Amino acid sequence: MEVCAIQPNRNNARTCDADDADVDITDVWAEPGLTKTAQSSANCQLDVTYQVVVSNNSEFDTLTVNSLTDDKFGDISTAHPAGGGFDEVVSTTCSLPQPPIAPLGNYTCSFVGRIVSGSCDLNHTNNVTVSLTDDDGVSWQKSDNANVSVNTTP
Repeated sequence: MEVCAIQPNRNNARTCDADDADVDITDVWAEPGLTKTAQSSANCQLDVTYQVVVSNNSEFDTLTVNSLTDDKFGDISTAHPAGGGFDEVVSTTCSLPQPPIAPLGNYTCSFVGRIVSGSCDLNHTNNVTVSLTDDDGVSWQKSDNANVSVNTTP
């Protein structure tokens, strides 16, 4: 590389000189980092499969199922979104009407209920009720409950 300078106090004499210059470029290598941590959850969602069995304990009468309802999920004979004070029924095999239940027979179905909670620690009890009529016109109503408990550990 050549550099020239003009010297005004010497009648604008020009002075030039040349020299090589070396520039070292050094790569400073640093490994990147990555961190992932699980943080708390504001709510939890749990899909629970419930089985419902309606038993006809009579040796003589048939039973007709009139309705299947749950205090937390509402009508369990149809899938429906959450609303109207009831939780969501995601899917169901409980359909009505059904043929009458034969003497000493039973009707078995299941449904998936979605439990949504503001906490992942929950204790969810729900009560299913079946309304029945036998072949003599006598009405029956039976109820049973199920409990789902979830406890999380950090």
